[in-house]
Amino acid sequence: MKGFNIYINNDKISVGVNAGLVMITIDSGSISVSGIDNEVFQSNKWNRTGLNLKDKIKVIASEIEDSTPYDAELIDRKELLVKYMKLKKELTERGLLK
Repeated sequence: MKGFNIYINNDKISVGVNAGLVMITIDSGSISVSGIDNEVFQSNKWNRTGLNLKDKIKVIASEIEDSTPYDAELIDRKELLVKYMKLKKELTERGLLK
């Protein structure tokens, strides 16, 4: 599968999903690697690490055979639909959606 090899200093994380997305989020104090696998409708969390000045991060698009182990959480489609409908109603009432 297509994915990424992510190097944080000398630590390597291999991430990828067959159908879905991978997110690399960096803020002033940490890096988080997560994603969604649409084949099995689950949220994956590979890593969250604190960052220090002069830390080195390298991301390489790669063909991935096996992903680094991750925490997975199934996404409840019914619960997601309820949240969507609530948000849609709220944004419509505020005039942000028609």
